[in-house]
Amino acid sequence: IAEKSSPYLHMMPTPQLFGAAMDAMGISNQDHIIVYGSAGCPFVHRAWFQIRNMGHGNDLTHMLDGSLEDWKAQGGPIEEGSPSNPVVSSKDLIEQQLGKPAKYQATEPQNVVDKEEMKRLIAQGPEADAILVDVRAPERFRGEVEEPRPGMRLGHM
Repeated sequence: IAEKSSPYLHMMPTPQLFGAAMDAMGISNQDHIIVYGSAGCPFVHRAWFQIRNMGHGNDLTHMLDGSLEDWKAQGGPIEEGSPSNPVVSSKDLIEQQLGKPAKYQATEPQNVVDKEEMKRLIAQGPEADAILVDVRAPERFRGEVEEPRPGMRLGHM
């Protein structure tokens, strides 16, 4: 779930957009959520982080240790058929859900800094009260390979 009004990719949603998405998926604040994905899926960790970050309870938000393929290989049960709730896009959510009060009550994103805060921390250098960690591949950090998104600057901050 990403905020589409930002000029940057993959920004945290507003509480209203997140709540609308959770409503559309039939998820309540009291539901136990286990996030999983296919082997190598790069979005599983982000989904878990976002759900936690938008206020879903720590005791109610977990990530499967392994992939869906691992689960199947170990004999885990699998539902078949159509999903009970439709898959929706952020655009659809904005058009259909926003403006209506969401049943799911999300919080403002927690522990997220904006561009201005990042600039402030970088300007402080070693005196900053934070450690910046770039999780990209070393080749991308060093600017030795093209970024996957056109127009992105190569290298690190």
